Amino acid sequence: LNNLAELNRIEARWEDSQAMFEEALEILRRKYGENHPAVGTALHNLAGCRLAQDDVDGAYDLYAKSLARKEATLGTNHPEYATTLYHMAEVLCRSDRKEDAIVLLERSIKVSEEI
Repeated sequence: LNNLAELNRIEARWEDSQAMFEEALEILRRKYGENHPAVGTALHNLAGCRLAQDDVDGAYDLYAKSLARKEATLGTNHPEYATTLYHMAEVLCRSDRKEDAIVLLERSIKVSEEI
């Protein structure tokens, strides 16, 4: 389901993509609970869909939730954590919050270098 959602996102079929990402997220929440790494990944994917639609506020909120799940389940020294930091910085750049974006990019790079 997530892969089909990603295909729809790539093909700019936003409504289908978002609905599938949301359904995949709910399935993972029911199956594994809220505090599972797969939930963090699903939140990240949904955020990317929102960002592709220029919903920067919605995307940032979902990336922040994804980051919290990844921190709780994977720790702060994990590639998935670094990736979400990077995408949060991307959202901040689009919101003209360049200084805040730099902070997140530096954290992302530090994590990546430590790995």
